[in-house]
Amino acid sequence: RTSSEGIVSTCTQKVLLLFFGRLVEFCMQTANITVSQVESGSLLNANLEKQFEVARLSATLGRALNSSGSGTQVETDTMKLRIERPVTPMLTGVLTVNAYDIRSETGNGSGIDRKSYQIEPGLRWQLTREWSTGALYRYTHLKRANEAEAVTANFVNLMLAYRWPKASISR
Repeated sequence: RTSSEGIVSTCTQKVLLLFFGRLVEFCMQTANITVSQVESGSLLNANLEKQFEVARLSATLGRALNSSGSGTQVETDTMKLRIERPVTPMLTGVLTVNAYDIRSETGNGSGIDRKSYQIEPGLRWQLTREWSTGALYRYTHLKRANEAEAVTANFVNLMLAYRWPKASISR
């Protein structure tokens, strides 16, 4: 059990992480970790989520093996971090960081090996119970192993959404 200024919560799962050479213990609300071994390597899917007093942090680590169009095995490592924090009751700020490391298992996949990362800040406004709007900016950096220069991209997205009210059926 943890206590902070009169707020008492029960820790359901504790996770130890290595952070800059030190073990740090986190009390997680959600922690799902799956590791499996296959003939050509290991697969990993780890999702951690922490609800702080005013913000929510989620992290995802993954490793997947897929076949490419040329018939070679491609190993993809992913890391995703996301933090959401309400600025006002109707406005929420979101920051997402994604990193990818994609490589050929055989080491000779021309054009397959690459590293990429994305940084994506955004805002969401809840206008009414049904209507919301939002905006985000995404910066992407991609570096292929067989190319001297990296490629960057900038993307802006504006969104307007309507959520249908729940239909209730009564007799």
